[in-house]
Amino acid sequence: MSAGVKNRRSIMYVQYLEHIKFDSFDELEKNVFKVVGDKYQVASIIHDKDVSDETGELERPHIHMFFYCENKLSAAKLMQATNETQMNQFEFFERKDAGFLYLIHAGRKDRHKYQYSIDEVSANFDYREYVENLKANYSTSLDTMLEDVLESRIKYSDIQNDNDLSLLYAKNKTKIDNALNIASKRRVEARKNMEIPVVWIYGDYSGVGKTAYAKQKAEELKMAYGYSSYMTSANNDPFQEYKGEEVVIIDDIKPNDIELSDLLRLLDPYNATSVRSRYSNKYVSADVIFVTSMYSPEQFFIASSINFDKEPIDQLLRRISSVCYVKPVNDGEYLAEVNVFKMNKLDEPVVIEGKFDYIAGKKVEVKTRYQLRETKKKN
Repeated sequence: MSAGVKNRRSIMYVQYLEHIKFDSFDELEKNVFKVVGDKYQVASIIHDKDVSDETGELERPHIHMFFYCENKLSAAKLMQATNETQMNQFEFFERKDAGFLYLIHAGRKDRHKYQYSIDEVSANFDYREYVENLKANYSTSLDTMLEDVLESRIKYSDIQNDNDLSLLYAKNKTKIDNALNIASKRRVEARKNMEIPVVWIYGDYSGVGKTAYAKQKAEELKMAYGYSSYMTSANNDPFQEYKGEEVVIIDDIKPNDIELSDLLRLLDPYNATSVRSRYSNKYVSADVIFVTSMYSPEQFFIASSINFDKEPIDQLLRRISSVCYVKPVNDGEYLAEVNVFKMNKLDEPVVIEGKFDYIAGKKVEVKTRYQLRETKKKN
């Protein structure tokens, strides 16, 4: 809660279970219901299955307790009810519905999170009826959907997985696509100083698992963070169907597929990035970019037929986080082996270091057999 703000209508109390000021969660609930009576609507739950977006690991058990009052909430009353001495553990919510739905992760933007049961919620009102009515009466008007898309509360993957949203999208594709592109541009501009991981996967042969490796990594990101992925098409408009996906796989890229200047701009993490599309420019707001190719970064650069004096190779290499070299193996057990290198961002020279990794592809385990070796300088 902001300093000096003592009353709000919708407030969430969040505290680690081990730090609550009572011997048990039940005692906390009893005291809260006793202090607030029927003056406030209160609902609470223990979250013990949340997964951290940053680490992918299970979070420590914590409680969420949401308070609502038409006539604004009293900070003093909330602290009395929870035995907290400060308001640091209380968070203001703009919308009442969003707070109550968050308890079980029922909001559209929380569908990738663990879905808690309504039965796990304790409340001083009929919480089940409230949630069911809210879902039944949820507006799927075009204006509401466009607002949610622009604020990134609804992603394209949400539209694909929701029948009502899919129907609305089918009837208003152009407007919603424009909103998705605007939302993507906003996300790019909001984080233009953040470095975007770029993984370059290459191999001398086709069919050895380059794309499979990228797809598996994208699937891991989906499981950990709920990211959706987009793979460029093989036609001359590769980003035509891009709609703000967090993971982008630029598949089987060749020097004549894209101008080097366009590729450098696409991979530049510090500038709002738009790419040419047949119908309109698309803003790429990827959190991670995979590039698959039969060309190494150096080979791609040389084959691009550019002026080396005006465009030094570091322009490309400094944008790449990791380089993966995929080559086939002949033992029948594995499809390929992958050498994974991490690019160290130094002034000069560019240095490549090796590390281990494990991947899967084509229903055959693809496992690195790479052995660490001395750091090798790239001139």
